[in-house]
Amino acid sequence: MGGGAVSNDDRFLRGLSAEGPWQRFLDAWDAEPDAIRRIDLATAFAAEQGRLLPRETGELLLRVLVLARETEYRLGQAHILANLGWNRLDADQYQSARSYLIEGLELARELKDSATLLRCLNGLGACYTDMGLFERAITHYREALEEADRSRLIEHHGLILTNLARCHIDLGQYEAARQCLEQVVETSESLPLNRAIRLHRLATTYRHLGRLDEAQSLLDDALLLAEPYPSLVVQCSVEAAWVRHLGGQDREAEDLLRPLLEAPGTDSRGR
Repeated sequence: MGGGAVSNDDRFLRGLSAEGPWQRFLDAWDAEPDAIRRIDLATAFAAEQGRLLPRETGELLLRVLVLARETEYRLGQAHILANLGWNRLDADQYQSARSYLIEGLELARELKDSATLLRCLNGLGACYTDMGLFERAITHYREALEEADRSRLIEHHGLILTNLARCHIDLGQYEAARQCLEQVVETSESLPLNRAIRLHRLATTYRHLGRLDEAQSLLDDALLLAEPYPSLVVQCSVEAAWVRHLGGQDREAEDLLRPLLEAPGTDSRGR
């Protein structure tokens, strides 16, 4: 790679994956001599492919963070820190995630970058949710909702409400979760991954409220959308098995769980 702090990492980065999107990104990176534009390319790639290629994205972002600091590109630093926080959060590395997100949050506040501020607040909420610190998570989600209203970034409401609903589910506050999720599922457009997560969480809420037929219908849709994301497929399948079991369909529940039990190393955790 020509120029910049990551020029010596060409072979390393190219050796991480043979996936088409990754190689196309590296080709575009090679063709771009400007450091600032390279950082922006990496940020865009992380947003589009980060959850499909988490290891590659994480390694890239670590190297690009060095470049952003060397060039004093502070807005780029904020974007990278937010992405790194989510990358570590998806890997269940909560202390690392929290560190990156707090640094990104402080920088985003200084720069008055509302979109990155929202990502960091939402990420910290998700981090504390995974750690079981639900009240602290709810505080961050509510601050994020207030910031979205203040900055008129209403399109962020769906993601924040989806994560807030997870806290309510974990706290057993199913009616509050339903109120968050029904509005989001019915009114917002989102990426397939995010929509699958919302359908899954609403199905979980309906199961606890005894609305089993509606829960199963949502899970059928969620499983189709979740197909590229194995951990989410596992979550949806387990939830569907619960719904079948509660409906007296134990054989169907066993059929849903059998492939998961037979698959070695299946990770049932997800977001």
